[in-house]
Amino acid sequence: MNYPEFIYPNLYISANEASRQNQKYYFILIFCEYVSLTISAVLSSNFFKSSLYFSAATLVLFFSLLIFIIRTAIKPEKNWYQNRALAESIKTSTWRYIMRAEPFHNKNLDDARSNFAAYLKNILKSNRFLGRDISNTPADKDQITKEMDAIRSMIVNDRHKYYLKYRISEQRSWYSKKAIQSKKYFTLLSCIAFGVYFLLYFCHY
Repeated sequence: MNYPEFIYPNLYISANEASRQNQKYYFILIFCEYVSLTISAVLSSNFFKSSLYFSAATLVLFFSLLIFIIRTAIKPEKNWYQNRALAESIKTSTWRYIMRAEPFHNKNLDDARSNFAAYLKNILKSNRFLGRDISNTPADKDQITKEMDAIRSMIVNDRHKYYLKYRISEQRSWYSKKAIQSKKYFTLLSCIAFGVYFLLYFCHY
């Protein structure tokens, strides 16, 4: 059976993108901070005695402090987590809607659509603090897509198969890929950390 394409509400897309952007900002700041601290540690070995050398070492240390202050002030990780939580909440409720589960189990489509639209309006109202992208998202624009209603209109068995394939199986695949990716990143970062400690050891002796 050729299933219809699944397009999430616009509010989910906005929250998901905001989460992704803040995650990117957080890791960029962390990377810059750690790199500058490592360079500062290497420069502290006093390879040269010139004033220019010490000025460069001080500048790098000041740069790392500045990044730390910026990261503490804007808290991208907080926005990342909050937008992620919002996106996942909308995602779960969207699946409830298309599967005709409570609280969107109304047989009348108009009633179900009204309940879902009211839910999105309430969640948008309570999460305006998350940023410009979320607060400016129209509550009634592309929130209940035609693809969502197409899936909702399928018979029970087809909806069940759709859920197993695009919700359960895809989630398992996503978490499996993330686990493998995280293991690779851990190995890479461990090697980098070992290399830095090795470098600092020989710089001091």
